Amino acid sequence: MVKQFQAFYPKLTLECSSNWMNQAQILRSHFWNYLRGYGNVTEPMFALRLYGNPKEFGVSLEVSFIERKKDETSLTKQNRVLQVSITDPVYYLAQINGVSQRFVGTEENRQYLTRQVKAGQIRKVLVKYDVDLAQATSIG
Repeated sequence: MVKQFQAFYPKLTLECSSNWMNQAQILRSHFWNYLRGYGNVTEPMFALRLYGNPKEFGVSLEVSFIERKKDETSLTKQNRVLQVSITDPVYYLAQINGVSQRFVGTEENRQYLTRQVKAGQIRKVLVKYDVDLAQATSIG
């Protein structure tokens, strides 16, 4: 599926994949692939993540970075996603007190998250878009 996505965007370089075993220590069962547009692996890039359960599932496209490869500028660069306004169905995802919270892509939420990042209450903000695949018949 990731290679099919990459075929539509050939300038993106396929990076490492991850799987649930990498996240088992915190009980998050995810699988994703990173696609880099420019720069090196410390830069924020696209991540395609599978989500859901057997009845309701899909793929989420987000802007993120590889935590194990981050450097001293990765978080600052990641949080630049707050410099651009987004609209629903694109949304923000941020962890507050260890709990992932979803924020609708509104200007009010962008301003709130910007203040929270500056105050040190939120470490990292993701921008995400979900594609429901439960009813899909093909990926082409």
